[in-house]
Amino acid sequence: MNAQDPHKQAEQYFTTSPSSADVRHEMHVTLRGHEADVETSNGVFSGGRVDLGTSVLLRHAPMPPAHGDFLDIGCGWGYLLLEAAKKYKVRGTGITLSHEQCKAFRKRIKAEGLEDVLTVRLMDYRDLPRMKKQFD
Repeated sequence: MNAQDPHKQAEQYFTTSPSSADVRHEMHVTLRGHEADVETSNGVFSGGRVDLGTSVLLRHAPMPPAHGDFLDIGCGWGYLLLEAAKKYKVRGTGITLSHEQCKAFRKRIKAEGLEDVLTVRLMDYRDLPRMKKQFD
């Protein structure tokens, strides 16, 4: 990651194929009292830890309702939806601009046996109206 160039540092959020190398790190974290193994990449703001935005969301967001179809815009590697589906039995769709994140999230959905409740799409949030789907 190039600390001198903020555009290069943040490019993985805005392009499907960032120019920086994808070096992943696994870590063990506690998410709302549940232990989880997560993966992060050097190309994200968080580096080797759960990023600040996710950390705040996990601490302060209300618990999900018992039923609903959730949308995670900018789902990254998909850990929020994966954990929500496993722990709270929610249904959800994640969208990302990253080919690598989409591929990794699909692989984890299959590995966890959650294909009937989770999907991930490689798409821009501005294309959501074309899905003609309501989310809670």
